[in-house]
Formats: sequence, structure tokens, C-alpha cells
Amino acid sequence: MANICPGCNKFASLETQDPEVDDLEVDAGGHVTCSVRLVRVSECCGEEMKETTFDLENDAVFAAPDGMPPIVHEGDGHELSVEETASEVTERSDGKPGTPSRYRKTYHGVRVEATVTCACGATADVELSDELQASAFDDLT
Repeated sequence: MANICPGCNKFASLETQDPEVDDLEVDAGGHVTCSVRLVRVSECCGEEMKETTFDLENDAVFAAPDGMPPIVHEGDGHELSVEETASEVTERSDGKPGTPSRYRKTYHGVRVEATVTCACGATADVELSDELQASAFDDLT
């Protein structure tokens, strides 16, 4: 579908907005989950035109001394909490070298960085990421 802006009724290029991170949670086993909404707006009027929601997950791995297995933080005195430290939009194009950008597949994605903290003081950094082809975004207009 053509990107016709509903505000000015002209063909519009799209800009990707900052990701909206929701429901960042960690369970007792260190499994981190979150939901991220990514919106593309018209460049001319800023009208929301396309969106997608990513459901991301990853496991927190607490570092251990060299040669030792990862430390497990479960049970009394090991309650876990999670805090977002950064989030960003990612973008890449896929295609054969020399192919004009018009004919390449474009992927938009998100990367969320978070820190999981145990009540005992240990911390683990977690990265959650995913991407989606631009044509697979849901139309809002």
C-alpha cells in the first residue's frame, strides 16, 4: 500500500519513532520478558501510519569466576528485579551487493538492554532484541 499521509493526503516517507518498552519483568528463575511497540510516522505531519509489537525474552546469566558454572540466584534472599538501561531502534537492509536500495529488503527492529539485580547484590546485564521486515508492519491508516 502507498504511504499516503492522512493529515495532508500526500505521499509521505516514514520515520521510525523511539521504541515504547512495556511490561519489563523478570521471574524467579532469571527469565526476562518485555513487550516493545515500534511506530512509524509520516515525515510530513507526524501521523502514526504503521506499527508492530515485539514480545522479547532472554535469560539473565550471572557471571562466575573463570572455569566455574554460572551462579544460580533462586530461593530466600535472592529476589530478582530488573531495570531498563537503554533501548534503541535498529535498521538494516538485505540484498545482493550492488543492488539499488529500492530493491532491497529493509528490516526495522529494537534492542533493549536491562540489568537484573539480585537481593544479594549480584547483577547481570541482559540484551533483548528482534527485527521485522518493514513490509510486515501493521497499517494504522
